[in-house]
Amino acid sequence: VFWGRTFYKYVARMALGKADLAITPAEYNLPETRKFAPKLALSVPYGIPDPCPDFETSILPRRRARLGAAPVIDPRKENREGTDPARVRLLFMALCTEEKGLFDAVRMLHLLNFGKQLPHLSGRFHLTVAGKFLNEEEEQKFWALVKSHHLEEDVAYAGFVSGDEKNRLLADSDLFCFPTYFRGESFGLVLVEAMAFGLPIVT
Repeated sequence: VFWGRTFYKYVARMALGKADLAITPAEYNLPETRKFAPKLALSVPYGIPDPCPDFETSILPRRRARLGAAPVIDPRKENREGTDPARVRLLFMALCTEEKGLFDAVRMLHLLNFGKQLPHLSGRFHLTVAGKFLNEEEEQKFWALVKSHHLEEDVAYAGFVSGDEKNRLLADSDLFCFPTYFRGESFGLVLVEAMAFGLPIVT
């Protein structure tokens, strides 16, 4: 084990050492970065431009209208926008893998729609899944889980989305669901995007 670690350290320094410039997203990473002896090491905070700069005028009124139409989503009340008030629209948007929490989101949906401990919530939640599957096997496991929980009518798969379609899903959803336990999870950019659209988050 010792020689293995020594070898990898040697290879890393050979491949990454003495760069002209090293960039890290946080200042507390700089000491680690400087171990590779770059000529210059900088901290550049990670972020994106606001994906919903007109939130106050375009999205917030719609959210208030939906909540005003049904403070507790009630199938008997009509929604002012014509959307289905009987469904709380959940959104999962990430790489579609078990470790990203996709399967847990499906199990949560089953509990919400069919759980005996929540009879007053029966049949009121819908999950939209957006993202690519890691492989065919993972996708087959996902659909098998959906079928075994009798959620075929309650789950929609949007595939990989970007641009206007991505923004539409974020704008039209009621809650963002991202129960990830991926060991390499880092900044969680998708959570920032969800917050920019005013979505409550479960993560």
